[in-house]
Amino acid sequence: MTRLNPTRLQLTPLAVRVGKRGAVTLLIVVAAMLAVPSWLKWREQPKASESHRYLACVQVAQERYHATHSQYAKDVCDLDMLRPEPTFFAVGELTPGSSGNLADSWSLTLTRFGNTFLFGSYTVTFNENGFDALSSTIDKNLIGADFVAPTFTELASR
Repeated sequence: MTRLNPTRLQLTPLAVRVGKRGAVTLLIVVAAMLAVPSWLKWREQPKASESHRYLACVQVAQERYHATHSQYAKDVCDLDMLRPEPTFFAVGELTPGSSGNLADSWSLTLTRFGNTFLFGSYTVTFNENGFDALSSTIDKNLIGADFVAPTFTELASR
C-alpha cells in the first residue's frame, strides 16, 4: 500500500485535478445554468401573448357594447366575443376602472396559473385604454411588442 506524503503534494489547477471529464461536466453545467432562464422565457412568452390577445378582444367587444348601451358591460358573457377563455389564465371579473363607474371605464385582470417556475403567478390587466402596466404584475421580460398599443400613425399605415 502506497502512502501519500503530504510534503510532496503539489497544488494543481482545477481542470488537472478533476480530469478532462470533470472539466467537460463543469462546462456543461455552467452552460445549462446560463441557458435555462432564456429557455423558460421562450416557453412562457406565447402564454403571456395569449392573455394579451384575449384582453384585446375584450377591449374591442367592450367598445362595441359601449357604443350601443352607453356603458361598458358588467360581465364578459354579455360581450359578443367568439374567442374562448385563455388556457393558462383565470379570468377575473369586469370591474369599473379609474372613474369608478362602468359608464366610462372598466378593468379586467387575468391571473396566470400553473407551473411558472421563473415568473410565478403573474397578472395581466387591461382597461378601456388597453394594457395597464401599473396594475399588471407580469415580468417586463415577457412583455412583447404586442403589449404596446399601436399609435394612430401605425394604425393608419396598415
